[in-house]
Amino acid sequence: MKRLVLTGMLLLLSGLGLGASDRLVLPPPYRTHELIIETHLPPPDEVIVEHHPTQLPPPRATHTTPSVLVDPMIGLPYNYLPPYEPVGPETPLPLPTATLHPPKLLTLRDAIMLALRSNESVLSSELQRIVDKYQVILAREVFQPQYTFKLNSTLTRGLKPAWNFTPTLSVLTPIGTQINIDYQNNFLRGSPGAATVTVMQPFLKGFGKVNTVGYYDALTSEEVAKLGFKNNIIAVVVAVIQSYRTLVQDYKNLDIQKRTLKESANALKQYELQVKVGKMAPSDLLQQKSTYATTKLALVQQEDSLHQNYQTFLNNLGLVPTAKLRIVKKIDKKSYPVPSQDDAIRRAMAGNIQYRTDLLNLENTRRAIITAKDSRKWTFDVTASTVIGTTQDPNLITGPEGSGPVLGFDFEIPIDNVQGKADLVSARVALEQAKLALENEKENLIRQVITQLETIHNQEEQIKVSETQVKMSALALKAARIKLKYGRSTVFEVTTDQDQLLTQETALVGTRITYMNSVTSFYALLGETLDKWNIKLKY
Repeated sequence: MKRLVLTGMLLLLSGLGLGASDRLVLPPPYRTHELIIETHLPPPDEVIVEHHPTQLPPPRATHTTPSVLVDPMIGLPYNYLPPYEPVGPETPLPLPTATLHPPKLLTLRDAIMLALRSNESVLSSELQRIVDKYQVILAREVFQPQYTFKLNSTLTRGLKPAWNFTPTLSVLTPIGTQINIDYQNNFLRGSPGAATVTVMQPFLKGFGKVNTVGYYDALTSEEVAKLGFKNNIIAVVVAVIQSYRTLVQDYKNLDIQKRTLKESANALKQYELQVKVGKMAPSDLLQQKSTYATTKLALVQQEDSLHQNYQTFLNNLGLVPTAKLRIVKKIDKKSYPVPSQDDAIRRAMAGNIQYRTDLLNLENTRRAIITAKDSRKWTFDVTASTVIGTTQDPNLITGPEGSGPVLGFDFEIPIDNVQGKADLVSARVALEQAKLALENEKENLIRQVITQLETIHNQEEQIKVSETQVKMSALALKAARIKLKYGRSTVFEVTTDQDQLLTQETALVGTRITYMNSVTSFYALLGETLDKWNIKLKY
């Protein structure tokens, strides 16, 4: 055995003593990084790969030496692609699919601004304003000079054409004076034409401010139309605000229902486990299952109510039913400042739309008496007319063709004008009725202001009481669950406390929304809704 060991050691020493030229050369390890080879790649079918542990195939000699990145394991560039070989007829690339955008987050102010641009009632009111403006234009046009030009021609066989040119001018003054000028010319030789001037002035019936009644009625109607336009805009804004807050209330109630359903499901699982281990009666488990089913039904009903109110909201905005919007699901818990009672009454008298409209209509009723009185007056009109002709001498204003002036009088006395008397009595009765209605409306407006102020203050107190009730109910439910855990309470008591908490939380949300809507309605009563939202109307 010792001889064998010595022989092996001698052989090892003799191997180490070999010459440098006869030593074993190990191949270098494979490189793991990219090699940069200066080469010109041949076509793919001519590439020859020789795998050798010590060297790579030599590059082909070419006239260009571009730099490419080659994989040392396969000898091909990293960005190598096989040649394109069309298989069949080329087909166009498909269009990219539409990018799905998340629904836009819509604040309350954004919703109001959107409704002012797209709501149907707003657009219709803007179009109506075009018609209303023309009523004033027509009323002013009555006292503007009226021009007409008329040209007649008669063609007869064998005769020269006959022409007749007649321009006219008429003017009505605010005191009833009527001036008419017409000029006639048949373009015949020796007949240069003549102008007829007629002036008619009433001195009794039709004289004075009765002629301007229509104009002032038109101005009053224009102011009423402006108030009506403003009232329509306020109604749209209030509707958007209330529908927006209704959605917020629905989302809040939905969150409460989901949370309650989740708690009910967790309690149901716990009760099932307790029934299995014998720590709870099966009847209590049935009670909890019934509560869970009731809560789930309430959740489904709340979702349906949310979908309906969402469509109402889109309708108020003037959007299509398929529009997808997200709103700010936050209820503002701050208290809104309201004026004092005396200040609120004063502002309501100055800004309430209906009250101001009735005040303007009262002026129209007063002017109706002026018209009724004028219809019962005697008639005494004086008319003067003259015909002015032009001679061959341009320095002469009148010639042989001219005539006049002619002065005429028209005097008429009505006998037993019952119809005129009835019209006057009706106008006076209408004025008294309008005064009574306006006084009654004033009292009702003051009553509404006082009532709404008291309602707002009471709702503030209701919010505070509801918040306290929710806190106490939450503590009571927590205590009931602890008692149930130790067998000191029943499932029915816990379910009752849970239902009470759900009811009170929902009531709190509704009370807050009602309070904010009451404040909004109060400022609409004052006619200041647009001022609160910095909305300026352009009439």
